[in-house]
Order: sequence, then structure tokens, then C-alpha cells
Amino acid sequence: MEVQYLQDYHNRIRFWSDYFSINREEVNLIKAVFPLSNKDILEIGCGNGRLSAQISPLCKTIIGIDQDKIIIDKLNNTLPNASFFSHSAESLPYNDESFDMVLMPWMLHQVNNKINAIKEAFRVLRRGGKLLVFALLSNCDYDKIARHFAKTMDKTIDPQTFYIEPIASVFGNIEINNLSNDNDAFCFLFPNCTIALQAFLFALEAWHNTKLNQVDIDHLRHIIQQYSHGNYIKLETKGVLYSANKN
Repeated sequence: MEVQYLQDYHNRIRFWSDYFSINREEVNLIKAVFPLSNKDILEIGCGNGRLSAQISPLCKTIIGIDQDKIIIDKLNNTLPNASFFSHSAESLPYNDESFDMVLMPWMLHQVNNKINAIKEAFRVLRRGGKLLVFALLSNCDYDKIARHFAKTMDKTIDPQTFYIEPIASVFGNIEINNLSNDNDAFCFLFPNCTIALQAFLFALEAWHNTKLNQVDIDHLRHIIQQYSHGNYIKLETKGVLYSANKN
């Protein structure tokens, strides 16, 4: 039963990873900010390796870490120059100046001690290295929908408190890189309402400890249908890319 649960968890998380930023705009923006060729990369909060898989052909090595051991156990030995481990962002088991770039994709808002996480990123970066933080903002479509049912979610994510102050206090410099104005660049694009509904049911139960009854499921389906674009369900992601250099 436990084995089946782990398999189901791994499969269902792909409801989200397989349909996000399908034009690979994250990687395009990363390359524009910091060349990846012959670089050693640390991705903190790698999830199921969605972004690591896109970056690995472009860099020397990439290590992905995540606190979710269930998905990390599925990732080892899947990419020739990549390794995956279950570690905390606030206590990295790596030597000083081990990486050319530290990447935090859409995860810093979930870290309890953000300053500790940024200090650890600074410590493991080499001189001339770069921190990149894809920062999620709270007015994205996912949050708007999930808040109807997950009452424990943060109502707002203040960029100053969640991102700018922790990064600037450690690095002393910060650059703001706006995401593409193309509404299709950073979004979840689901092929139909059924898959979008399954994705939300998984997220609410696995990430927000919220299991819906049939009335709530019907309500959720109605809300999701309001995000229809032709035959697709499109949920836009609102965010910013913050970057900082280790001089």
C-alpha cells in the first residue's frame, strides 16, 4: 500500500509540473541573466526535477535538493550530470564556494527562516557567482482558486518582506528582472478542465491538508471553468526574478 501511495504521489505531482511554463521561458530568462555553460549549479527546491531536466544539458553539473523525500527518491540517476538529495535550504551540506549559481525557483516564500537560507546560498557560492530567485507573488491564479478551500494559506506575499529584505541583507545588492509580458510565458496551461480539477484536488490534499466533499468539488470545477481559454484552462503565474552577485 505504501509503495502504491508513493507511486501515485509521484505521478500526480506531474499534473502541475508537466503543464507549467511549457515554452521554457524560465530557462530563457536564466540564460539571459547568467551563462550556464561549464557551470556548477545548485537548485534549491527542485521538486520533481522539472527545471533541472531543462538546465542539465546546458551546464557542467547540477545538484537539486528538496525537503520532499518522496519525490527525491524517484529522481536519482535520471540525468547523467545531475544528482538529487533531500536537504533543507537552511542547512546545506556543501563546502564553501562549491557552486557558480544557486537557483531558488518559486520556493523562498515557503521557507521558515529566509535569511538563513540566503546566508547558506551565499556561503556555497563561489566569488563571481550568482543567486537567482524566482519569486511567486500572491495574486497568481492558483492562489486565487486555492484560497476558496485552503483556509490556512497566506493571504498576501509581501515582496519586500519575503524576498527583497532577506536577499539584500546578505548580498548587499539585488537586481529585479521582470517576467515576460506575454501572458502565456509563465502559466499553467491544462488541456482540459478534468486535468485541472485533478491537479487541484491533489494540491489541496497533499500541500494544504484539505480534502473536499462532493459539493466543494463541484464548486471547484465551476471556478476552474471560469479560466477557460478555448479548449484549455490557463492559470497565470505572477512573479519576479530577483538576482544577486557574490562579489
